[in-house]
Amino acid sequence: GRVIAALAVASIGATTAFAPSPGRSIISPSQFKSTGFVVSQQEYVHNAATSATKLFMSTPAASPMDRLSDGVIKAISYSQDASVNVGLNTLESEMLLVGMVRSAGANDIEARKILTSFGISPDGALKAAESIIMEMYPGSTATAQGSSELPFSPAVKKALSDSVAIAERMSPGSDVLPGHVLLALLEYDERYKVATEDVSKCAALAVLKKTTEDSPVARAFDGTQFCRNLASDMQNKVVASGAQVTEIREREVIEVGGNAGGSTPTLEKVGIDLTEMAKEGRLDAVYGRENEIRMCLRTLGRRRKSNPCLIGEAGVGKTAIAEGVAQVLAGGYYVFDDKGENGGGWGLRNPFRNKEKESEKTVAGMSQEEVDKLPPLPPCPRALQGFRVVSVDMASLIAGMKFRGDFEERIQKLIQEASSTPTILFIDELHTLIGAGGGGGDGGMNAANLMKPALARGEIRVIGATTIAEYRQYIEKDGALERRFQPIMVNEPSVDEAIEILNAVSPRYEEFHGVRYTPFAIDAAARLAERYVADRFLPDKAIDLIDEAGSMIKLEDDGEQDDLPEDFFVVTEENIATVVSEISGIPVGKLDRDEKAKLIRLEQDISDRVKGQDSAVRSVSKAIRRARSGLRDQTKPVATFMFCGPTGVGKTELCKSLAQTYYGREKDIIRIDMSEYMERFSVSRLVGAPPGYVGYDEGGQLTEAIRRRPHSVVLFDELEKAHEDVLNILLQILDEGSLTDGKGRTVSFKHC
Repeated sequence: GRVIAALAVASIGATTAFAPSPGRSIISPSQFKSTGFVVSQQEYVHNAATSATKLFMSTPAASPMDRLSDGVIKAISYSQDASVNVGLNTLESEMLLVGMVRSAGANDIEARKILTSFGISPDGALKAAESIIMEMYPGSTATAQGSSELPFSPAVKKALSDSVAIAERMSPGSDVLPGHVLLALLEYDERYKVATEDVSKCAALAVLKKTTEDSPVARAFDGTQFCRNLASDMQNKVVASGAQVTEIREREVIEVGGNAGGSTPTLEKVGIDLTEMAKEGRLDAVYGRENEIRMCLRTLGRRRKSNPCLIGEAGVGKTAIAEGVAQVLAGGYYVFDDKGENGGGWGLRNPFRNKEKESEKTVAGMSQEEVDKLPPLPPCPRALQGFRVVSVDMASLIAGMKFRGDFEERIQKLIQEASSTPTILFIDELHTLIGAGGGGGDGGMNAANLMKPALARGEIRVIGATTIAEYRQYIEKDGALERRFQPIMVNEPSVDEAIEILNAVSPRYEEFHGVRYTPFAIDAAARLAERYVADRFLPDKAIDLIDEAGSMIKLEDDGEQDDLPEDFFVVTEENIATVVSEISGIPVGKLDRDEKAKLIRLEQDISDRVKGQDSAVRSVSKAIRRARSGLRDQTKPVATFMFCGPTGVGKTELCKSLAQTYYGREKDIIRIDMSEYMERFSVSRLVGAPPGYVGYDEGGQLTEAIRRRPHSVVLFDELEKAHEDVLNILLQILDEGSLTDGKGRTVSFKHC
């Protein structure tokens, strides 16, 4: 009875007090017995809470505290009893915390796991709270239980009011759970941190820290980490009775089935729930794409045509943006605790290998400090809370279709399930919708045409991803499909941004390979990938380098040698340079003794093969030394020479000798006989035929050779015999170090 009485006299953040209106009363257990009813204390609390809720709802301006769940009411009742036992005159936040810990651990299995992992028990919390209260109020004495009804202290009023806001933010329209009150007592804010770690400023934090001091789990209590783990469990929980759950979203009431998994069999068969993967910690951190993620969320919140289309080159991070949206809907980043028990975290195995014995301890792939340094993900819009992102596999969507109409039926089921549940579809390679199902792209009943009506009406939300070329080739031609999507351009990140991305994702690769990447290795991966891997895009090509380097180091450990040095499992910038050299054939490592000696002897070695051309040999040798020292324009070719002289003096032989001496093989020379390019139209043979002409798919002889062997000597032999229009393309090569082929691809000559 004291709970309802306290609520009746406490005005918590609202002008309307919890006072019964005239003519209404709340019956106590003794009154129940006097009228012939026999009820338990638990039944009384439940009935009292229900009566109070109905009473509050009948008032003209109902207080937000009518959303307290039965668990919170029971916790307050227990806290009242505990407060009376220690002689308090008001219900303080320390004792309220004890009740919430007891209720959360008793009614929520996941919350109990979190409390146990931090060494928190109801008895321990009660003992710590009593100890702190005795220190604060040394003159307090215990009174008989039930002898008084305690009002709420200002701190308790504020905590209960804040808990309503936290519950509304996590699950709009839901009741307030004990976990919400715990978060409010610890002052957990929207930045996913507690307001303070100072026990003198937060009474609840002081109780929990004191509780964990004597617990079997001997470690310092981290308030922020505890709140994040608890918030992960509380996110999007909706309290209601029966099999139906009512969620209020965008002023619409949506009835969601009690068994959400069984209501979407088609989605489960052809899709992957990215939001669930985010909660399980199976998605990498997303860095540097906050603007694109925010634009996606804004488009998804539209009333109609709420379908963003991510457009960018392969490897720039389109899929990562969709995963970032899933992480926003899942509640952000999570980190495992020491036992790896936090569902929804980066629970990565120890990346630091022990030379003598494999460590069995599990640690977070990123420390809390490293996670705090990541830019915060955009907040989840209220209109999208409770949604999930499902990645649709087009191959699974088509697989098993035998008869006409099967594919159309599956598409209709997919649309129905996506529209009847809070689901966002993610379709990678969006252009595959056109032609999927055998209808072709000329008006047949393919997947794109089947989905157009639902896309236009806003019944389903779809995130698409495709490359620029495929968007132009397939989607732009279909105006009806194009206007149903909002294009979002995804540009290639800069080198500095790529370095930050690598820092964010490298813990996953450290855990997988059992290595550690030095900061110099991360920096080298981004910069060397940008300089030497010309036909791909950041950050994908840089991530491939650290992955390849980690695999290389791990394979060298196959022998399980015992005499390995301490730093054997550390990936350095030299390892990254070795990988780049093996992939591209370009010597990009530091100058070792062999190469230093080779550069010193370069002039002599070439002169041994080419006699009587000392001046030309000296000029070529100086250019190579200057390039390997880094003293050149990185956007232009290494060196450009015009060898002039009569036939037979050694012009071509000097080029072959350079390829043999420095590059190691005489075949590392691309020789173009310009006597074959005496006609104007022959320029297309170098760069490739334009669209519509024969040979368009074959590419150019020069551009294709450079794309495959970027580190070579290019020899334009018999240059004077070529047509002048052919010679005009050399200006772009010599000045900018690049050339555009017939397919619009830019080919780099900066390593030639």
